[in-house]
Amino acid sequence: MYCPLTGSFAYGGQMKKKGVCKVIGGYYWITGYRMNEPAHRAAFHLMGDERLTRDMVVDHINGNKLDNRWFNLRAVTHTVNSRNTGLQKNNKSGITGVRWNGKRWSVVISGGKTRTFSTLLDAAAYRRSMEVKLGYRRQK
Repeated sequence: MYCPLTGSFAYGGQMKKKGVCKVIGGYYWITGYRMNEPAHRAAFHLMGDERLTRDMVVDHINGNKLDNRWFNLRAVTHTVNSRNTGLQKNNKSGITGVRWNGKRWSVVISGGKTRTFSTLLDAAAYRRSMEVKLGYRRQK
């Protein structure tokens, strides 16, 4: 059983705040009862939502992988979900999608399109404006 308000799953008739799952790769996984899948996917199945097809993934709208409340989950394509990628460990600019190419600042956004700028400030402003225009989730 799944409680959409809290994101909890029932096990043996008891609702547990953190669910009846293991944390694997930063996500809750439901195991047992003929189920072995991420809790966010299980929520879609238990809610009877048919928008989640095989070519779709579940996105946590607020970016918290452990928050499985129904209003925080949405079915999206892999392309849309990849927009939520955070800052990479080797990023030197401090801004997702902005890198130094040796001469200028390069901004990469949606579909590999690249644009260059002479200043980091201009590159960051362009990247942010495109994130808003394309509906990217605000990165932390």
